[in-house]
Amino acid sequence: MTHPATQFREDVAKLANEFLMTIVPAERVAEATGRLALAIRQAAVANPKVYECSRQSIAQAVAMSALTNLQPGGVKPDVYLIPRKGELQWQVSARGLQKLAARAGWVRMVAQVVHLDDEYRVQLGSDDRIEHVPCGKYPNGLDEVKAVYVVGQHRDGFKVCVDVPMGAILARKKKSQSGNIWSEWPLEMAQKTAVTYAISRGHFGALEDDSDLAIIQRHEPGGSDLRQQERPALTHHTVDTASVLDSLPALPAEVEA
Repeated sequence: MTHPATQFREDVAKLANEFLMTIVPAERVAEATGRLALAIRQAAVANPKVYECSRQSIAQAVAMSALTNLQPGGVKPDVYLIPRKGELQWQVSARGLQKLAARAGWVRMVAQVVHLDDEYRVQLGSDDRIEHVPCGKYPNGLDEVKAVYVVGQHRDGFKVCVDVPMGAILARKKKSQSGNIWSEWPLEMAQKTAVTYAISRGHFGALEDDSDLAIIQRHEPGGSDLRQQERPALTHHTVDTASVLDSLPALPAEVEA
């Protein structure tokens, strides 16, 4: 007789493979299958309450971790596992998005929050610019944030800056089913939303339908809220935020794996 724990792992692995076959080509399924055992183990360690969720939702969560190689757990997880009404939600963290961006050639990417007392100016046109002079105080919550912007540097040398409307961030928060995460990590969730907003609108390149970023946006609850059918072509901007970029360490080489 098969041990219940073994049977659970086998059932989840089978369902995960079936889910993967509906979203990616066969070669990617084979690649992800090799990481399923680790993904199942990491999910259980990160949040023991996953066992209270449906096996189908657990399977989809571990399938997404195996496919993207973004794992839960640790002080700075790549993804969050959120049990909700018997279903397990899988959501990428800001760190997870950074890893995916690094794989796509963006060696540096950061979402910066702007305090109400900071000097902040956006100039749009053929030479987009963002000027940000911090006042020295860091916001304690979203009520002290007047703007969020994203800056990135590609390994080819060009830089991009994107001013993200606070209205878009607050609308995403309102629609989110992950109230606890927004309550515990409001600034981090605002930064993640800003990065997702910028990526989904093509500021960091067009998303291929089978790319990890595109798959994640289709899979995450509410992810489609930040997408547009028509995305602008990638534009190379001159960014007046060199101090922000220069202060960032290059992402570790392992995140590009």
